[in-house]
Amino acid sequence: MVRMLTGTLTIVLGLLVVACGTSGVQDTTIGQTKARVGQTKAGVDSLEKELDRLKIEVSEISKGVDDQCRRLLPLLRSVILLRPYRENADVRNTVSDIARECRFTPTELKTLEQ
Repeated sequence: MVRMLTGTLTIVLGLLVVACGTSGVQDTTIGQTKARVGQTKAGVDSLEKELDRLKIEVSEISKGVDDQCRRLLPLLRSVILLRPYRENADVRNTVSDIARECRFTPTELKTLEQ
């Protein structure tokens, strides 16, 4: 999305520069416009770097959540073996919700109930 915005902005500003040049506007105005285009590109580059950094951060957080979910697996197995799990629909639903949030594979879900 950022690159599309950059491309569109570059085209629009490029057309503006061409229009200014053909209409007899002074060279200083063209230079100022080119400088603004350069600043805009630098700003977009900075935003792209920040976006890449945030993607890495989200990836690390996601990995941490997955690790925590893996640690929950034995605990969920223990809960399933308890009597309240078999007798209480709310407890079963809670365990199912946790398993779904943790994105356990079908095989893992099946092993939970064994």
